Amino acid sequence: MASAAAGRKRYLIDGYNVAHAIRRGPLRPDELLSARTGLVKLLKPLADRRTAVTIVFDSRLGAPETAPRGTTGVVETVYVRDADSAIVELARKWAGRESVIVVSRDRAVVGRATQLGATAMRIEDVLALAAARGGDGGEGAMDPLEPPEKYGLDEHPRPE
Repeated sequence: MASAAAGRKRYLIDGYNVAHAIRRGPLRPDELLSARTGLVKLLKPLADRRTAVTIVFDSRLGAPETAPRGTTGVVETVYVRDADSAIVELARKWAGRESVIVVSRDRAVVGRATQLGATAMRIEDVLALAAARGGDGGEGAMDPLEPPEKYGLDEHPRPE
């Protein structure tokens, strides 16, 4: 098991919270796909062999059929019933092994995650860092769709 001191870093992103902040307001249902895909593109430059980026999205029914998908393997997305609880659980799981950086404007989520050893980063700061490292991630910057159970989170029922 690698220690956080070994330099491994993970950005743990509150997906819709960040997307709403970028939009400066609520997203309409017809904007969700472009918001998810755009967020992956924006954050892709943060990821490298020592830095993982995991974006957690709320979803009552699991990953939507229109979820961003791809094979780059540098930005992971997770769809769960309750992103706030999942972010805290993932911070608990990873904080001792990696340097975990939580990105959210939700003070309760940030507070619980930092109590577990994560650090917090402002949305504006993580977006500026990503932009400084390479812009929007380039054309076709897609994420692999990661099942919640990969991270020890509840699996979603699939619609009939």
